[in-house]
Amino acid sequence: MRYHTTILLAAGAFAVHVAAIQVRSEVPEGYTIQPMTWRGVIEKDGPEMAFNGTIQQVEAQIQAMKPGFTWQALRRDLGMPQTSLQKRSKDKIYCDIGGDLSVPNGPLTVHVEWAHDALQANTGTCAVDGGPKVCSRVACSSNAGVWLCNDSTDRIEPKCHDLASYVQDIIGRCNKDSHGHKTTRGQEFDTGNFIVNTGWASDC
Repeated sequence: MRYHTTILLAAGAFAVHVAAIQVRSEVPEGYTIQPMTWRGVIEKDGPEMAFNGTIQQVEAQIQAMKPGFTWQALRRDLGMPQTSLQKRSKDKIYCDIGGDLSVPNGPLTVHVEWAHDALQANTGTCAVDGGPKVCSRVACSSNAGVWLCNDSTDRIEPKCHDLASYVQDIIGRCNKDSHGHKTTRGQEFDTGNFIVNTGWASDC
């Protein structure tokens, strides 16, 4: 937490370099955006519930019902491991793709890492309606957005914390120096007909 002031100042300085660039869609051309549906329990032995929005928005909705709620505390209560053992079918990674092109180099890497950490801590599923070519923003932290894009006709509903490993892969491959700052922007494909994108999001 002690780094927040420095990071925010750096983000402001970084944005100056790209302020004149035209804003474009935050998802690939031809894709539509729909709200993500989160499903899961919000307390041990509680009923399954559903909320719409990014995991940060979902957390705010839950906190309005249960002040003091955190994903980390719920994981402990449920006895969930910190990493997933579920097999994944990852495919290709491409850099410099994804997000709002008003900042074409993407968000600061540290902010993408915050989005990663939020997904890693999550306890529920992140659902996107059947498409093909439907995307939902699943996480957004300090202008670092993460989108889950469905190229299947069927609804997909992966565990939110499984998506964190895709974000980590993108950071590992696409992190680069930009105007004196580390930034990350890219996408990873899965053979299950979905894509995880990271990039700049102007409204979070």
